[in-house]
This record gives sequence, C-alpha cells and structure tokens, in this order.
Amino acid sequence: MALVFAVYVPTLNDYFHGDDYLAFIDLTTKEPWPQIRDVFAFADSNVYWRPLGHVYYFAIYSLAGLDAYYFHLASVGLLMLTLVLLYKFSVGFGLNRHIALAAVLIFGILPNHVVSVAWVTNAPRLLAVLFALWSLVLVQQCLRKDRRRYEVLAFLAMALAVLSDEVAVSLTPLPLLYALLSQRSLLEHKLANSLRLIAFGALGLAVTILQFTVGKTEGEIAPAVISLTQFGIGPHIPREFWALASKLVLPTEDGVTLTDIAPAQWVAGAVAGVLALMALVAGTKRAWFLIAWIALALAPFTLWETPIAPARYVYMAAVPFAILLAWSAASLIGAIWRWRPFVIVQRAGLSTALYLLVALIVGAGGTLAAQETIARNETYARQAEPYRALAENLPRALPSVPPHSRLVIYYGVWDGSFVWQDAVVQTIFKDRTLTTVNVDAELSEELSVIPLPRDIVVYYTERGFILPSLSRPTQQPSTMEPPKRQPGDTGVPFAQPGVTIPTDTPLENTNIPVVPPEAPPTPEPSPTPPN
Repeated sequence: MALVFAVYVPTLNDYFHGDDYLAFIDLTTKEPWPQIRDVFAFADSNVYWRPLGHVYYFAIYSLAGLDAYYFHLASVGLLMLTLVLLYKFSVGFGLNRHIALAAVLIFGILPNHVVSVAWVTNAPRLLAVLFALWSLVLVQQCLRKDRRRYEVLAFLAMALAVLSDEVAVSLTPLPLLYALLSQRSLLEHKLANSLRLIAFGALGLAVTILQFTVGKTEGEIAPAVISLTQFGIGPHIPREFWALASKLVLPTEDGVTLTDIAPAQWVAGAVAGVLALMALVAGTKRAWFLIAWIALALAPFTLWETPIAPARYVYMAAVPFAILLAWSAASLIGAIWRWRPFVIVQRAGLSTALYLLVALIVGAGGTLAAQETIARNETYARQAEPYRALAENLPRALPSVPPHSRLVIYYGVWDGSFVWQDAVVQTIFKDRTLTTVNVDAELSEELSVIPLPRDIVVYYTERGFILPSLSRPTQQPSTMEPPKRQPGDTGVPFAQPGVTIPTDTPLENTNIPVVPPEAPPTPEPSPTPPN
C-alpha cells in the first residue's frame, strides 16, 4: 500500500478538470439543504445521477472549500481503503496472503485507472467500488458465520454503491452470485437465496427503471453530455466489450477513441476473451464468479453507441481482473515449478537463482506499470492546468460579473466541451446565469463574435486576463433573460452562449455570425495586476 500511495502522490498536485465543475455548480450557487434535495430528485446541475457522490463533494467543500488538494487527497484515501477491502475479500475468497497482496499491487499500479483517481468527477465511482467490495466482504462473513445482520449490511452497502454512481447498478447481482457459487447445496439455502434474489434484484431493477424513466436527459437543468438517447442494445455491444477488454488486459496505450487502441491491445483483448470462454467451460466456480464480475462491471459502458473506450471505464472491472491475474500467475508459476526440468534445476541447488529471476521479472513489470501510471497522470495534469488559469486568474481581472453576462474570451486555450467552461465560470462567480464563448488564438486573428448587450470581452495571455476598457462590466442589475441553450448542443460553433470554436473547423463550413476583423482595442491595465 505504501508503494501504491507513493505512485499516486503526484495526483495531489493536480488541479480540477473542467468536467469537475459540473458537479461543483450547486456547491456555490445553492444552499445546503436544497442542493442535497435536488441531487436525489434529478434536479441538480450535474449530468449524472450520483446523489451520494454529491454528498461526498459537499462534505469536502464544507471542510476545505474548493481546494483541489483536499479533493485529490480524499480520492487517494478512497483508493487506499479499496485496497484494504480487496485484500480482505481475496483472503476470504480462499486465496493465500501472497496472492491477495499480489492482487492489491496489480490493482494499485494498473495504469488504466490513474485518471479514475486523479479526475475528481470520478470519485463517486471510487465510492461505488468501495461499497460494492464491502458488500461482498459482508456476504462472505454472513456465509461463514451465518449471522443475518451481515446480510442486511451487505444490502445497505450495495445500495450505497448504487447511490454513489449509477453504473454500479450492474454490480447488484454479485452478492447473490457469490452466495450461489459458494454453497454446496442450493436447496438447503433456498430461502436465503430467494430473499437475496428479491432484495438485490429489486434494488437493481428499481434504479434501472428510475434512470430510464425520470433520469437525466439533455436540457437546461442538466445539459447532459451523455443522454439516454445515445444508449441502446445492438451490434455495437460486442465491439465495445472487445475494446474495453483490450484496454483492461494490456494498458500500453491511452486514449479515448477506438482508433487509439493499438493492434497488440486488440489481440490481447481477443486472447483474453478466448481464455475467459475456456475458463467458463473447464474452470472452477471461483473463476466463473470473477469472469462474471468482470463482464458485469464492463456491461454499462458497452451500451453507449458512441465508439469510445476511455481507460477509466475499466475501473470497476479492474478489481476482479487483478484477483484473476494474480491467481492465474501464481498457479502458472506453481505449475512451472513442478515441471520436471525445473525440479532437476532445484535439486542442483539453483533454487535461489530461479527465485531471483522471478523476482526480477515481477519487479520489472511493476516498475513499468508504475512509470506508466505516473506518466499518464502527468498528461492528465497538463490537460487540467488551463482550468486553473480560468478559475484562479479570471476573478483577478474581473472581481465581479453582472448576472446574465456572456464572457467572450479571445485567444482562449480551452478546447473541451463548452459546458465545462460555463461550469467553471458559474462556480467561481456563484452565478448560474453566466455563459462563455471561447475563441482560440487562430480564430481570434480572423473574426470577431457579434456582440450582445451583456457581453464582457477579455483577452487571455500567459500572464493572465486583460480586460479592455470598452467592455468593463456595469454593476447595474439586468432585466434580460439569459440566452437559451438548445437541447443537443455539443459545442458546434454557433455564436451562442458557451460555444467552443474548434480550430479545425473551416469558417466557410459554419454559420457563425461574425463581423469583419478589427484590430483589438489597446488594453488598459486591469484593476488588479494580472498574475
């Protein structure tokens, strides 16, 4: 655990990503009770239904404000607690302590999910995995000690997992599956198993129906980046399973789209699929359970028809995969050790050399994994830095902003979704009516956005933001209605609030209302010297 903590120490210096602020808007714009009420009623500003995740954010915000260090420290803490439960589950699963420790190490330094820990938005998923593991540990204790209070606690832990992250609903069958595969006689425990089926089945079914009937959709309350209209059952599911399995078993390449997956990864994913089928046919009940766990953990992310496979999608599946990999490696080493040529080598007094060779191989693999984990975090940290500039430097140039203002930022460097920029501005100025337009450096030289009455124009530089005198905000109250977003807006470059104008979009192929370019006004010194 000390080694894993050391690998994740650099994440403590990361800043918030733009996506994180979608979960922060309510923290600064609503009173405590209304925001807690709204997050359970699907009326919050986040694009996902993660009520317990918001309670988690609220707790940290109440203690430390919007200090990224403490949010990252809490995420690393959740990872450490997950490692403890992973070890405890592995031992209860019938594996020896060495294999359990190996599973902990594999899960801890697997490069796939460094962004899952570093990206604050993903903290609810860390919570969900923690609670799901706790539920399985409680089921183990129930089966071993035959005490019903553990059964009730296992159900409550799984309910907390589902309330933490909506995708954890796919894990609700795990306690029942574990009990069924652990019992010698199903008839002897038919009452207990029936109650588990009713309880955990009702939990999973209820939350699924809730999500698909009154869940988040695209709109003004929560401009969902992922709407339910993009989910479905179809031929894309096997493709997504294969892509995610490739990312899970061979985390050599990072990226979001399927084209980012290297050929070797696709091959590794196919081989893993074949081995999984062989294990289902000829393997033990414990192997069946781990394979079913991996499949259930990946299943929610295969429903999205958009062809992407971010590495963070495999975080839930990484737990059983780490156990399966550690167990398989130990079994393989044991078989090789009993192979006759190796027995002869051991009798020749070369056992120590063999142990050292195995240790070197394991050490080299662990070192490479740890280095890749640190490198991926560095990449993520660079992507988050522009949002530090937006959140910390903009208020120095603009101590206050009138309601319903639109901030037009020339020479902007924010290339993410427009809702991220809006969320940052709304959070730091504590005003949900504010919107943004980001015009990158290239387009800033070619066009000007048609001004609106409540526009505030700023220029971004490496030293901070410059506010021209002609766009200094008035403090008079506004009676204008905020500009309306249209459902389905995804950053396509229209001259409307929050647009991000991509640099690779030819102007002649857009309908951006622009005016002929003019020389930018000579900036005056801002009231507060830019940083």
